[in-house]
Amino acid sequence: MNFLVVTAGIIRNERKILLAQRKSGSHLEFQWEFPGGKMEKGEIPEACLQRELREELGIEVAVKDIFTVISHQYEDRQILLLTYLCDYQEGKVQAKDCEDFCWIGLEELGNFPLTQADLPIAKKINMVGEKIFLMDSLVF
Repeated sequence: MNFLVVTAGIIRNERKILLAQRKSGSHLEFQWEFPGGKMEKGEIPEACLQRELREELGIEVAVKDIFTVISHQYEDRQILLLTYLCDYQEGKVQAKDCEDFCWIGLEELGNFPLTQADLPIAKKINMVGEKIFLMDSLVF
């Protein structure tokens, strides 16, 4: 069984958050997720997240504090998902290495079939509510 450390970002811009749809032919194809990706050897999580967002969506973000850590086991892999609060900075969002993307309001979060590992992130966002747009860390 593979063990992967993965980063994801809750990317905020104008009271919306960014979701990405997994590519056709990929693990969990067409499901939605908070964008990010696998850490490379020797890479720190924040740098990994910035690199992945640049490669997959063509954007730059300011990575803030960690929001939650999820351990999830799929049939063929175990992942440790490090999720960070992020603020969109620049770049035109493009589906470079994902099927699609969308900016959504919090009330729309339940309308997307998220990966199982991302469901606890959505649940915590719903608990925090609108404060998600004001937080730079979990101390509030």
